[in-house]
Amino acid sequence: ETKQTEADKPTEAPAVDQKGEDKQEEPADASKPLAGIKVGVAACHMTNSWNTTDTNDLISKLEAAGATVVWNEAKNDTATQVSNVNDLIAQGINYLVIKPKEEEGLVPAIEACKKANVKVVLVDRSVRGEAGVDYITAIRTDAYNGGFSIGKWVVEKFPEGCNIIEITGTAGSTTALERTQGFADAIKDTSCKIINTQTGNFSRTDTQKACENMIQAEGIDNIDVIMTHSDEMLFGVLQAVEGMGYTPGKDVIVVSSGDGCSDALDEIIAGRVGAIYECTPFLGAQVAEIIEAVEKGETVETLIYSNDRLFTIENAAEEQQKATW
Repeated sequence: ETKQTEADKPTEAPAVDQKGEDKQEEPADASKPLAGIKVGVAACHMTNSWNTTDTNDLISKLEAAGATVVWNEAKNDTATQVSNVNDLIAQGINYLVIKPKEEEGLVPAIEACKKANVKVVLVDRSVRGEAGVDYITAIRTDAYNGGFSIGKWVVEKFPEGCNIIEITGTAGSTTALERTQGFADAIKDTSCKIINTQTGNFSRTDTQKACENMIQAEGIDNIDVIMTHSDEMLFGVLQAVEGMGYTPGKDVIVVSSGDGCSDALDEIIAGRVGAIYECTPFLGAQVAEIIEAVEKGETVETLIYSNDRLFTIENAAEEQQKATW
């Protein structure tokens, strides 16, 4: 999760028409479970591997199930995402699949879907509202457990206590709020203490700047652990630490409560990163299954967690062999 900056690598967009214009392809197979269903995908942004992989997977799995898919992306801007949802509604969608930029700001979009009788499936994050009423379900990582698992790992690594600086994701987003709370709960009543916190906005560049500022303010000798919320932020921390002449994994322990792409696993294997809690971008199959179940009139769970794991030096090499993003 990041904002786009010049330092971020460009990523390929899905091979699907954003405007929903007809493509030269075979007619939909009427025997497929989602034949005749039109789904709009409102991507938050397409500026890193997680979000590109997530959007591609949603589109490919929904199309494979027979759905017609139209999509757009909001360039990590709340107002744009609300407008994009209205554009998708105007195209006659039956379902909206959305990764909300933030919980509160996307409420108008969810309300617009209710008025238009468009059913909503949330991915990766949640919005303010009642599950089963304002939206069907949220399919996402257990972000609280991600923060808690990393916090527990830190406590076990530093039984006599440690000083931590924390760089959090986008303010007001589900993942940032829950990862922060989970981590705080895990280290509560221990000698592991957060001495400084800044926001990195799920951006590599913003995180690098925040990390540099906190190292300058606190001094590297007074920092044992740097905790962050995503791969892009993790890479920003590594760039900051190395750019200031220090060695990740030796002068300071770096951990992340989200993502776990193959490049991040490489950093664990190299000993530069201590632990990462996975946040898989492959949610498309679950989304297709949920829509199929709703179409059959079945009751579905209103919160579905993805199958995420804790990556450490003990399992990173094995997981790297299976990594696909």
